[in-house]
Amino acid sequence: MTTRAWQHTFAVTPGTGLDAALDLEGEQLEGRVGEREIAGLEVRRIDDRTVALRTDAGWVRAFIFRKADEVYVTLGGETLQLREAEEMGGAALGDHEEAFATSPMTGVVVKIAAGPGDTIAEEAELLVVEAMKMEYVVRAPRDVVIEEVQTAVGDSVEFGQVLITFQEAE
Repeated sequence: MTTRAWQHTFAVTPGTGLDAALDLEGEQLEGRVGEREIAGLEVRRIDDRTVALRTDAGWVRAFIFRKADEVYVTLGGETLQLREAEEMGGAALGDHEEAFATSPMTGVVVKIAAGPGDTIAEEAELLVVEAMKMEYVVRAPRDVVIEEVQTAVGDSVEFGQVLITFQEAE
């Protein structure tokens, strides 16, 4: 079996309150998260949404979800919202447009702002998920028409679970 080497450079999405720059090449992660330097951290792919990271304390799992040009990484109860740093030579992640919105974390739906048939503008609020008093607003990635809302206020949802499906607005 041949393993393909690949490289991605990520930065935390602006406005999330954390500064980071990470390089993933093959099975090695290097860079910085806040003031913490990361050098030669071994990364192993478990499946399409899970990787194992070898830390000083041993192996830990991180869950990864890609949506358009953003990557959500959940590790130790924290979710980082990352964006591939195109200015650093990385390939864009969003080569295809998803027809759904997913939960960025495990939590409870506390607000739904759109219903079937609604036309929603790019970046408008679709719904809000809460976990441990932290709210995350899920926004429309582009102008869309809602097809189906697959959750309700008060529902418990999992990281990466499809919550709303839609199609391109005309």
